[in-house]
Amino acid sequence: MSTGTPHRAAIEAFNAASAKAQPVSHRTIRTAFLDQNVELPLRLSDDDVGVVLDRHGCDVVTVDVNNERPDDEAMAIALFIVECVNEAAGFTEEKLMPELLPFRIHFEDPETAPLDLDARDAKHARQLAATRRGVSDGAIRKVKIIREQAQ
Repeated sequence: MSTGTPHRAAIEAFNAASAKAQPVSHRTIRTAFLDQNVELPLRLSDDDVGVVLDRHGCDVVTVDVNNERPDDEAMAIALFIVECVNEAAGFTEEKLMPELLPFRIHFEDPETAPLDLDARDAKHARQLAATRRGVSDGAIRKVKIIREQAQ
């Protein structure tokens, strides 16, 4: 009898139990994505074919990055990904995300170009900008809502 034999049955029992399908909560899925800096729900890019974005417009995945598929196939695959992830996370047509506002972030360093992004509010925009640019909150000089200019 080898040293590992008594534990073998426990390991096999654990593996068998973990192989059974267990329901995963919406909260668990959302948290798993948040741990990777992806806030759900996902959406398709309006500008790029086959690009999946998170709630804030950050790229999550690009389908067919080498452009080997027709655009309609890449879009369909991207849409399947978006719908499956959003459904698994508990987002439905009835549960729309809050409206995002366009912000322009200005930095203390004049060499750092302003950053445009969508966020729920100014505090959220400040947090996103600091994360995306890899700077501290103190490096941000101004957060403004972008207003459409009258023509």
